[in-house]
This record gives sequence, C-alpha cells and structure tokens, in this order.
Amino acid sequence: MLIVAAHYQDEENRKRPQIRHLKTSPQDMQTNMCLVEETEESLKEKQQEMKDLYSTEGPAGVERGHLSQLMKATYYLQRKSINSYPPPSIADLKSEWPYLFMPKEMYMHFKSLTNITILEKLEKSMEERGKMILQCFRRKPGGTNEMQRILMKYDDSGASSFIPCVILLILIEGQVVVNPHPNFVAGLAALFASYYIFNLVYQHEACCTLEFIQRCFVGINPHTGTKTGTSKVGAKKSGKVSEKRNNTKANGL
Repeated sequence: MLIVAAHYQDEENRKRPQIRHLKTSPQDMQTNMCLVEETEESLKEKQQEMKDLYSTEGPAGVERGHLSQLMKATYYLQRKSINSYPPPSIADLKSEWPYLFMPKEMYMHFKSLTNITILEKLEKSMEERGKMILQCFRRKPGGTNEMQRILMKYDDSGASSFIPCVILLILIEGQVVVNPHPNFVAGLAALFASYYIFNLVYQHEACCTLEFIQRCFVGINPHTGTKTGTSKVGAKKSGKVSEKRNNTKANGL
C-alpha cells in the first residue's frame, strides 16, 4: 500500500503557493464568466445543496446526475476558498466542499484548472511509455534486490503489465483525501491532481519522481518555476516574503 501524507511544520508559514492556469481554455473563460450569470449568494446556495446531499447520501451522492453540474457551476467559489488568505486547512475545505475530494470531481477540477484530462492522459502515457521504462531497467546492469523483485512481477504481454498492483490511500495534513483505491493509475491521477488543486509543493523525498511524472507522463513543462521543495511566497496583505516548506511523506508498503 502506498500512503501519501502532507502537512506543514510551521503553522505561521503554511500558506500554499498559488498555481496559475497553464493555458487559457474555453473552460477557463466560462469559469471566469460565471459571476455574470450567478451571484456569490446563488453559488453559495448550490454549495449548501451539495453539503446537504453529502450529509444524507455521503460519497455515493457523487453519482447523482446533477452533482457534476453543481461542482462545475461553483468552480469559481471553490478556487476562491482554496486561494484565500490565510489558507484554509484541508479539514475545513473537506467540510465546505466534500465532493471535491472524490476522484471523479478532482479530475474535473484539474481539467478546469489546467485543461488536461488527467486520468486519460496518465492511462495513455502508461500504455505508451510503461513498457519502455521496464525495458530500460531490465537493460540496466545490477540494481537493488527490490528492483529485481519488482521487475520479476511483470512480463512482456503488454504495456499494461507495467501498472503495479497496489492500493493507494492519500492523506494531506492528516486528512484522508482519497480513500483506499485499488486502481493504481486512477489513484495516481488523484494524487497528482491534488498538488495542483490544493496548491501544494512536491515533498523533497519524492520531488524527482513527481517532476518526472509531471513532465513525461502529464506533459506539464513550464519554462520557469517549479513545484519542488522549498519556495518563497509573498503574503497577499503584507507583501512579506517568507520561506514555505511542505513536509510531505510517501511510504510504500
């Protein structure tokens, strides 16, 4: 089982860095125009409708036909909540936007934010590049016993054999973001999307792996800037620049 946890050591410096839209898309334009058709009060009414749905039906409510429409309509309010200062805790966001923590809605939010269909993108990349990566490691002399043990589990029957059999449980700030998920690629898509949705930097221990996934598998290749390690962010009100650290840990069991 792969467990991913994220939290901030310094409570005064826990502001998450802001994420810019990677490209302007029709979805972004529609989102920016939402206040022309909706008032903030009407958006909050939709938010309350979703909270009421969650209180009665729980996670199963995500399958309701109109839920995705409500989430799409309130995207502006979701980003406003996430980007507010001081930043809300993950627990507060989960209370206010419970369905934002469902993988299906995380994928849609990431799509609105980046114009990338994350699950489809990762599935395609796994098919195209997974077998190539396996072949690279098999040609590499030596290697650790753990690497050899993992490689022995896969065969050459197809690129899909690259996908490991693990269960993903994703936690941020001690809060379960995604419950145990048996589909590795779907879980990985939710994990990767969470860094962008909740404005998190990559934890030091896994920064190279996550940046590799970002550039090679997801196709996000900014000319400048990084989500790795420590970043400096200016406070919106004071303009003071302070060092921000994200102490995220990943353990494989």
